[in-house]
Amino acid sequence: MRHVNLCMNPIDDEAREYVIDLMKRTPEEFSVTLSGTDFDENTVHEMTEQLSTDENPNLGEQRIIY
Repeated sequence: MRHVNLCMNPIDDEAREYVIDLMKRTPEEFSVTLSGTDFDENTVHEMTEQLSTDENPNLGEQRIIY
């Protein structure tokens, strides 16, 4: 599996740590779609920053699609 589509599901900022934990346990090629959820844009931005690296500053944006 390389992608989980959570689009249009009733999840919100309370699931943030679960999503981050999932993303940290999967390879860099793995991504998740969160568009259409109740995640706050600032929360998504913070999540993408946590997943980015010095070698690839855009990695978080590549892995979390919002």
